[in-house]
Amino acid sequence: MRKMLLSICVTAIMAAVIMTSGCDTDSSYAPVKITPSSATIVRMGSVEFTASGGYDYTWDLEDDSLGILSDVTGEKTRYTSLYDPGASIKIQVVKVTSTIEDASTSSAYTATAEAYVSHISTEQLMYITPATATVKAGDKVDFTVSGGSSYTWYLQDDSYGILSTTNGSSTTYTSLVSPDESQVFLQVLTVVSSSGDTATALITHEWQYN
Repeated sequence: MRKMLLSICVTAIMAAVIMTSGCDTDSSYAPVKITPSSATIVRMGSVEFTASGGYDYTWDLEDDSLGILSDVTGEKTRYTSLYDPGASIKIQVVKVTSTIEDASTSSAYTATAEAYVSHISTEQLMYITPATATVKAGDKVDFTVSGGSSYTWYLQDDSYGILSTTNGSSTTYTSLVSPDESQVFLQVLTVVSSSGDTATALITHEWQYN
């Protein structure tokens, strides 16, 4: 079996929602967010994203060579992949920018949010299902690997969560952390087969609303 190299390129590990202005920001403002916050697609596949928490939304892509957006303004847009990564995984960052107003001071604040799209190939020899997941503190997600044999699972950061087992074709990830309201933590889950093939999944940790 040829060895499949998987690489995840994420330009922003934290602060997926950032609020900036000429004045101090107020933590009472609800953050702008994108739903879903992550997705996995193959070439010519598509996923719809919805923004909330602001108004007059503008959408943008980190890498225009990977895919296209159906709309660059409005509450919703659909991303379509134009890219086949072959024996790797390529991450696209979908960004939305909006405005939040402070009615008491008549001032406006620019807010941005990001979602992550994992591009995978249908010809991959070994892969994890799901390839992406979004969790809050205490959430559990089941992961299964296909292709290869005699698997060992690894976490990039053991402080973010734990695995039910590190051996076998499936494992369950439990989140142990809750980021601040303005943060997103990214966990990388990797599985290695006895022949040395690897596969990777991306886990997004979001703020736990009270």
